[in-house]
Amino acid sequence: MDINQKFKLELEIKNARAARSAGLEGRARVGARRAAAILVRDYLQQRNGSVPALNDLQILSFLMESSSSPRLSDLLAEYLEQVDPLYHLPSGADLIADLDELALLLEREVNPVKPKPQVIIYGTEWCPDCTRAKRILISAGVEFIWLDVHANPEYEDFVMRVNNGNCSVPTILFPNGEVLVEPSNENLLRAISENTPD
Repeated sequence: MDINQKFKLELEIKNARAARSAGLEGRARVGARRAAAILVRDYLQQRNGSVPALNDLQILSFLMESSSSPRLSDLLAEYLEQVDPLYHLPSGADLIADLDELALLLEREVNPVKPKPQVIIYGTEWCPDCTRAKRILISAGVEFIWLDVHANPEYEDFVMRVNNGNCSVPTILFPNGEVLVEPSNENLLRAISENTPD
């Protein structure tokens, strides 16, 4: 699984757990389904070299119907269940907890060994401030993850949530939780020095 897919997987799991903590079980299930779909896509990519162009529910259904493992099929069926009138899953499944078993059956890692914390830049290729920020980080020897907000609606949604409805780029997240939006060179260099071990 490449680093962007690992990041997306961890983000979906984190969001699912946060939604559950906030009492938003429906949103938690959606996050768990998205995480399951990431695992399935990675598994199919590794096994077949390609992944059918299907949405999350379709990809889960595709593997459920084509799997020779009864347990894997049963587990995937839980991710495809619809809620009853009281918004509970008929099977009583815990889709977040079941991610561990799904990952085991697919020989994927839900909780991979975490690399050292990295800076994350949400930006666009055409943005001169994004290019400037990347150049500064590279010059300082800082590793970062680049996420193009136009490549994935979830990245744009995140940036807009952080920036009160504005898609302001670059939006830069540091390992200590600091968020910089369209930072000056001085502010960016300060954040780098505060986040770089001696």
